[in-house]
Amino acid sequence: MEAVRCNHAAVAYEVILGLKCLVNKQGPELQDPAWSILLEIISHVLCHIDLTSSQSPNRLIVAPLHDTLNFIEHLMKVDSYNGSVKQFYGIIEECSADRPESSILGLIVHHAQSIVPTEHLWLTNLYNLLQKYFKLEIRKNIRLKVLETLSHVIKLNRRQYEDELIDRIVVPHMVNMNYNNDIVVRSSVANLLIDLCLECESKKCLDLLDILEKMLLRPFDTYLSDNSSHSDAEFSDIKCLVEGLIKVFIVKIHKLPSTHAIKIYKMLVKFLELHYNKPKLFENCPIVRKMIFECFLKIRADPLYHLGYQDGKNLKFSSYICVVYKSTDRGSLGSPVPQSPAPHQRLPVTVTPVSLRAAFKIFITCLKVEKDWEVLSLVIIEMTKALQNKALLVSKNGNTELDLLVDVLTSMITEKIYNLPESLNVKVSRPDFHATVLLAVVNLASYHNYLDQIHQQKIVRCLIKCSNSIGPRSSKHCIAALTLCTLEMRETMVKCLPEVLLNLSKISATVHIGIPILEFLSNTIPPYETHKIGVLYVREGQIHSEVEIYKNRFGSLRYVQFLQQLGTLVKLSDVDPQTFFLGGLDQHGNDGKFAYIWQDDVTRVMFHVATMMPNKESDPTCNNKKMHIGNNFVTIIYNESGEEVNMSTFKPLDMGINRVTVKVKEELANLIASSEPKLVSDQNVGIFARQIALHTNMASIVTKSLKHPNEPAASNWIERLRQIKKIRNRAIQDQKNNESIYQNEKSNEEVKNKYMEDFTDYT
Repeated sequence: MEAVRCNHAAVAYEVILGLKCLVNKQGPELQDPAWSILLEIISHVLCHIDLTSSQSPNRLIVAPLHDTLNFIEHLMKVDSYNGSVKQFYGIIEECSADRPESSILGLIVHHAQSIVPTEHLWLTNLYNLLQKYFKLEIRKNIRLKVLETLSHVIKLNRRQYEDELIDRIVVPHMVNMNYNNDIVVRSSVANLLIDLCLECESKKCLDLLDILEKMLLRPFDTYLSDNSSHSDAEFSDIKCLVEGLIKVFIVKIHKLPSTHAIKIYKMLVKFLELHYNKPKLFENCPIVRKMIFECFLKIRADPLYHLGYQDGKNLKFSSYICVVYKSTDRGSLGSPVPQSPAPHQRLPVTVTPVSLRAAFKIFITCLKVEKDWEVLSLVIIEMTKALQNKALLVSKNGNTELDLLVDVLTSMITEKIYNLPESLNVKVSRPDFHATVLLAVVNLASYHNYLDQIHQQKIVRCLIKCSNSIGPRSSKHCIAALTLCTLEMRETMVKCLPEVLLNLSKISATVHIGIPILEFLSNTIPPYETHKIGVLYVREGQIHSEVEIYKNRFGSLRYVQFLQQLGTLVKLSDVDPQTFFLGGLDQHGNDGKFAYIWQDDVTRVMFHVATMMPNKESDPTCNNKKMHIGNNFVTIIYNESGEEVNMSTFKPLDMGINRVTVKVKEELANLIASSEPKLVSDQNVGIFARQIALHTNMASIVTKSLKHPNEPAASNWIERLRQIKKIRNRAIQDQKNNESIYQNEKSNEEVKNKYMEDFTDYT
């Protein structure tokens, strides 16, 4: 020790060589006093000898010195080091710039053990660790190790020291992370901040979100003058960040303060706005905007306009956020943020409005300029489902810009301005493209009260043009949509009816469009038939219990209004069976006292309504009800359970609209015009459901007849004629003995008439 204190490089070199030899040979046998002197010598050399000099012997000291330190680290790994660990890592810290990554990683692990609240100045030590080995360090693995250490410290101490950790440690070291060029480090920082945001309920969360926002928008600032596309791998941190923000958003909509969720919503909207201003940048990375659109398209609103999120089969609504269309920013949006709430402090409960106008405009922009078919098809298809949530689209104070959605959707089909589908990144056939867009156009018919006559006519004329200008498969959907428009937009359809009929007359007769055209025309030319249609009501929690469904004795007010639209209420005991079709119901009270019927000049329908049939103690499984309803070809199910039913489903939605879905067996699929869900208002849903039920029942009868070629399906009056012919033929057989007389009475004209009478063979 005395020798090295002369501070001569040559002496120091000789001493270090001696120490190296000593450690290599006698290291495991050395005890703490010897190690203490040895480490003091090394520390003195590091402090007083210029090891950065390129002259000898200074530069010769470096190699043996680090070899000695390396061997000491080896002794520590095999548990053969008997000296002070703290003293050793003090030396490692002195020469950390020249030490390998593995050595610094060990140093960080050592420091992490002492960063606990019981240690003096623990937050200062943590700050210094990040300052030296994260902020000023450039080696990736070392920085990642520091982040791992920070994450562990936060996880253990966030409950008591969350605000201090964020304010004194996290924010100062992460605030400029958007300028960092290491994508792996940025991704790791994003994950750390996301984990913090998930549970942070103070205003410090907004500081973290500000950092995340700068990181999210970094590409638009970094590549400000760059108009070229970049690879997917270059934006892996953005994918990680967006995925995390969506995760936080889903959690935060159910927590106070609401400003956190609203802040994330605005960040995601801003990202999409900047993207569509400069679409080339993320051209090869559609997954980012796809994730954002998926998130937005799962947002729902209840009848009170409270925001909810559809996560799989779960749909939970927020108690603190309601949706509006026009912006109502008022400072903190009515949701106060505590500086640092006490563990048991309750926040004031307020309902904060969030404007959906910016998101609505982004969807319009997407439909106009998006060229990635994966993203565009997702938006259109999921938008079709979102349109079923009228409270979301209309919002609390009304949406006065729904006409913009009509304009862009109809223009995607009828106009060449967007050059679709030719301009998409993948080849999509025009019929398939139009069929996808039409799914959204059709559902806009239920919003007719929010559209002027011009835009209602746009929808109708778009459907007319599609029915005649594209393939038969898409025409099928167009004609089915026109049938719905006839109910929902009657005044508009009356004005357009000549044009509609003229275009329908120009369509080539094919199998694909035959059924929908017949359904459209059947609104005015119904067949002469008798039909039995079952009606079931499903309340919450009954979806898996057939008996409970059959046992329902009443339903909601909307269900009662629906029944009133289906037909006329009659008392069974007062009905004349010769005048009314009873569908097998008993008139003496066994099947109930009342029933709903509907009839015109050529059609008679009996509705077997389960809620109007009696529940009997002698029939606990409701077999009597099943005898009628179970033997019907078609059953209308009014589903208020909130879950899907594995049968033909009629499901009421909010805001006075209903989703009608026809679910049939595979053998009937080709005989049904369209099985896509339809949105129908309360005013017309009964008529529409009755019409669909009649069509489906006729399809079932036809399908059944196809299994028995000798018994073709026919309307009642044709079947009556067929029976008369059978009786006539029997009579002819009885008169075979008078055959000669019978044949003399025939003339050529009669032969022709007989041939004409046999037209029933074609049915």
